Amino acid sequence: MKKTVFLLLGIIVCIWSVNAQSSGRLNLTFMGDIMAHDVNYRMKNYNLIYEDVKDLLLNDDLSFANLEFPVDGDLPYSTYPRFNVHSAYVFAAVKAGIEVFSLANNHSLDQGAKGVQKTLLSLVALKQRFGGRLYFSGIRKSLEQKITPQIIYRNGLKIGFLAVTQFSNLPQDKPYINVVDYNDEKQAKSFLAMLKKITGAYDLFILSFHGGIEYATEPDPKKVTFFKALIDAGVDIVYGHHPHVLQPFKIITKNGNKKLIIYSMGNFISGQTWFINPKKPYSKRANTGDSVLLRVSVVITGGNSDIDRVEPIPITHYIKPDKDIVVRRLKPLAARKLHGFWSRYYQVRLELMKEFLHSLSITP
Repeated sequence: MKKTVFLLLGIIVCIWSVNAQSSGRLNLTFMGDIMAHDVNYRMKNYNLIYEDVKDLLLNDDLSFANLEFPVDGDLPYSTYPRFNVHSAYVFAAVKAGIEVFSLANNHSLDQGAKGVQKTLLSLVALKQRFGGRLYFSGIRKSLEQKITPQIIYRNGLKIGFLAVTQFSNLPQDKPYINVVDYNDEKQAKSFLAMLKKITGAYDLFILSFHGGIEYATEPDPKKVTFFKALIDAGVDIVYGHHPHVLQPFKIITKNGNKKLIIYSMGNFISGQTWFINPKKPYSKRANTGDSVLLRVSVVITGGNSDIDRVEPIPITHYIKPDKDIVVRRLKPLAARKLHGFWSRYYQVRLELMKEFLHSLSITP
């Protein structure tokens, strides 16, 4: 663990002599894990996954997702517990409008150090294919390469994006993945100190954190404390994932400006609902199929960011007649007449989503 304690101690960041002072507005979209179980990557057309939501993803400034797998074209596609996909799977996500990816998660090392290197090469190639409009953070292909925040320029604003994971399923002999465990007090303290030094160099700083307890619908107390500390360290938006289910998100005020904490975005796409029983809409497994696209409007004035609006758009997994799993907007799906018990299933899921959002004083 000590070998991974700091990746970030080696970070070299070019910091301006004064804090960022730009002004403008950004419209961002956050979503959960893009996973790749066998039912997902065996689809003949990956574009269908995004067909119902791509208009939203293509009409914002930046869309964010977590890639929960290595991307190594030299190895076959592989499902849980050691994932792997080819570039075509990610290409569909980028084509649908997702520009920013977290690559730091517990599955990043599923195919070893070589898989990490191949993932970066695959993402660099995709970046070139899309004219540079692709950004990612969280892993490195060599120990000589420093892990620094990804710098994104949009609307005249300088955005910092840094992705970390709480742990890796497989031990890493060399620190290729950016690991920060909030249960390790010394490690967390060092990370927060580093953030305090660099966040002021950006008009907006987004920290992607992969961690917490799987399938828990509420964040654990240590995670809550750590995420608040990230805001105190200068992070403007904490973008959480890993539990595979949606957890609360909240706006807090820091120095008169509103900041956003997202404890977990749940899944965007996965195969975890493959065996779902439509007669049991209250099952815990059903939680892995529901999430939101979180539309966030940020106003930046003189380098100070302020969350202006948060709009959650409920989404869910839908199993098509040909057995492909795709993402659909939950509200219109619940209004459709579907085969068997599926109509009631989605009606119940929508009501549960409404209750969840109402508890946050946010309605769909």
